[in-house]
Formats: sequence, structure tokens, C-alpha cells
Amino acid sequence: MSDTHLTPAGAEDGRWNNILRRSVSGELVQAAVGDIAAAGHDRVMLLGDVSDLGAADAVRTVLDAASAAGLQPWAVPGNHDVSSDPDTVAQAVAGSAGSVAIRHEQLGGPGQILVCGPGLRSQDGGQTCHATGLPDLAGEGSRLLLWASHYPVLSMTSRLRPLGLRYSGDLENLPDVQAVIGRFRGPVLVLHGHLHTSVTGQDGPVLQIGGPAIVEWPHAWTEVSIEITGDAVTVTTTLIPVSGDWSSADVNTVLDGPEQHWVHDGSGWRRA
Repeated sequence: MSDTHLTPAGAEDGRWNNILRRSVSGELVQAAVGDIAAAGHDRVMLLGDVSDLGAADAVRTVLDAASAAGLQPWAVPGNHDVSSDPDTVAQAVAGSAGSVAIRHEQLGGPGQILVCGPGLRSQDGGQTCHATGLPDLAGEGSRLLLWASHYPVLSMTSRLRPLGLRYSGDLENLPDVQAVIGRFRGPVLVLHGHLHTSVTGQDGPVLQIGGPAIVEWPHAWTEVSIEITGDAVTVTTTLIPVSGDWSSADVNTVLDGPEQHWVHDGSGWRRA
């Protein structure tokens, strides 16, 4: 899940494309992690902007809420999280037992899924960001690279702006990130937030799934299933709204189907 924008009690709602329910951000977090745990999952990826004001204690609150629900949280920072300190998420993870700050992790058996997550640095209070800690992926032998990031790797400007949707910007060093990912010899799955929009991109070996914001309609998290068999990698995603009645939409930000099924059989991604 992404963009919880946890804000202190008493905060006023705001607006991006639709209303930002900052006033109930804490309740949304509790409901979301409860739903994820109830669905039978044992981990959750937090894809940035965990805190609205870049406060480590707010990030830790979300991590602890996930842990209390029986989930292991894996986290990467967003531009709001690094607005005053690039180490906010790392500091929060250090104070929350069992949490993982995604850097260079493994999922599944050896050589199955490599999970990487970049750090972020901002010199203008989170308005723009530079990705840091980029790994050297040349020679990596995993079957799939899962790139967990707040920012997209494939720019979605051309998808959002013609529809009148606001675009929150790309990484300042996006070409560097694309070059790093391009050195991985295999299929790549990018999971990101930031755009407050459910939007999918695909280019060559890269499949990119953008999740909406928890704090904004459709107030949804994305269930991701990955299966590796023989020469095929199969990715299935389902967009699941948080239980409850939180807000309605003035603008539709679900641009791609809530259920998607993709297969990579060595020749590229195809949508089933």
C-alpha cells in the first residue's frame, strides 16, 4: 500500500485529484492493515509517503500498526518522508521490531525474486527527489527483479495529464534509475505509489504497477501474487478498497483494470 500520509489527529482534509482524508488517516491505516491481514497475508510493502509531514514517529506508528496486525512491514521512503531528513524511514524501521527498510532483499528460494528499493534525497523539502543507493544489478541471477519504489520508473506523464489529472513529478535522476534496471538480465516488476492513481505501464522487460493512495479515493491497496514456474513468471494484481465508507470520487483515478494478469515467458510481458 502507498501514500498513507499519516497526519496528527485534528488535521484538516486536503485535496489532490480528490479529497485527501487526512483527518482520518490513522483510522484508514488501521482498517487497511486489518484488511490485509484478514486476507491471509503475512507482509505488506509500504511504498512511501507513509508520513505526511516527514515525521519518524508517524512512520513508526504505521509500522507498528502493521506489526500489531500480524504483518511484517517492508518500507521505502517517499518524497514527504524525506522532506526534512533522508533517513526518516530508516530511523523508524530501526525502532520498530521486525520491520524491513528495503534495500537489497530476497523473496522465495535462492535465485527467485530480488527485491530492491532506492533511498531518496531532497533539497527542496520534498518537492523533488533524487534516488540514492542504486545497486549494481549486472550479473544478478534472480528470475525476477521486484523494484519497490515510491516513484515510477516509467514516466506516466503522457497518461495522466491528457486526462486532466495532476502529476506529482518524476525522479530528478530517472535516467540513472532506468539504466540501473536495464542492466538486470530478466523481467522486472515495478511497484510504486506517488501518483495517487491506479495506472499500469509496460516497456520491454519492465512491468510497472502503480497503486493509488490509501488517503485518497479509491482508498485501496493492491494484492500482488507472483508465481515462477519453468520459464514463466506470472504476476496477478487485484485492487482492493479499504473496508468502510471514506469518500467518493470527483475524478476517476483508476485508469487500468482493478484485476490484472500478466505473464513473462522469456519474450516479454503479455497481458492475459
